[in-house]
Amino acid sequence: MSTPDPLGRMDQIAACLRCIADLITPAQDLHTVDRQDFATAMCFLTSEYQIAREACERDARLAHASPMRVV
Repeated sequence: MSTPDPLGRMDQIAACLRCIADLITPAQDLHTVDRQDFATAMCFLTSEYQIAREACERDARLAHASPMRVV
């Protein structure tokens, strides 16, 4: 999933929030959850996780390669 423009990113976040609101609102069944919003939430969270993981891995590699590393 590519990183969207800022307005597209805001739309993704809004869809995630709608999905969460649907999931926590008492209802007889989960058929009230918009499947598109749910899919957007899952893709968004997966993408954000991947970005964060790659940043952590990059930082760990840089810290390991740094000559100023404190052991």
